Amino acid sequence: DVGERGTKVEKVSTAVELAAQIRAIGAAFIVQEFVQEPLEFGVLYSRFPGEKKGWVTSVTRKGFLSVTGDGRSTIDELMQQETRARFQLDTMRARLGEGIREIIPAGETRLLEPIGNHCRGTKFIDNNHLISSTLNQVFDRIAQPIEGFHFGRFDLKVRSVEDLLAGRTIRILELNGASSEPGHIYDPRHSLREAYRDLARHWDILAEICQRQKVRGVQPVPFRTLLGVTWGHFR
Repeated sequence: DVGERGTKVEKVSTAVELAAQIRAIGAAFIVQEFVQEPLEFGVLYSRFPGEKKGWVTSVTRKGFLSVTGDGRSTIDELMQQETRARFQLDTMRARLGEGIREIIPAGETRLLEPIGNHCRGTKFIDNNHLISSTLNQVFDRIAQPIEGFHFGRFDLKVRSVEDLLAGRTIRILELNGASSEPGHIYDPRHSLREAYRDLARHWDILAEICQRQKVRGVQPVPFRTLLGVTWGHFR
């Protein structure tokens, strides 16, 4: 029921597929509606305790794994031509079977992976240029009703960029908490140094939130408890 890094997250279309997936999971799970909106974003939001207004610190658009046909090459051959797609070849060969040999018409784009995770071939694209006071207000309205929430990333789908900025047609798929990463650091255009710089900036915000919570009387999790939870997560 976690689906971290896209593990065992699958789109199913029939009751037969659902039953097969339940058998394959062998653990607690969640069934969610598949949201059809075309754009997916990860929006990281922060707000200091006691304050009404927060701010967006990262906006990441997700480019799903797909191939565009040339009228000659098979899906397999098209995937071999793309560095990111090559890492998913074994998965797609197993999933598509003989379908991997299909030739895609010239100019037609075929979606291969509907799950928006970089471990599943999704490209993370820095969209921090969308950050504005308007977007901050949109996520203030979304986040304020969530009791005790001050830092996290909303993974969402939306009909258009215009709708995102206006707070319309937003469908939240998942809300990640304190372990959230600013997804824009995985944009291939960014360097490792830039990634660590932005991670440190977000950790500073998180540390400040923790300090303010302690002043307000919120008790931190005992270190032994934290170790136990961490061990159970990675076991």
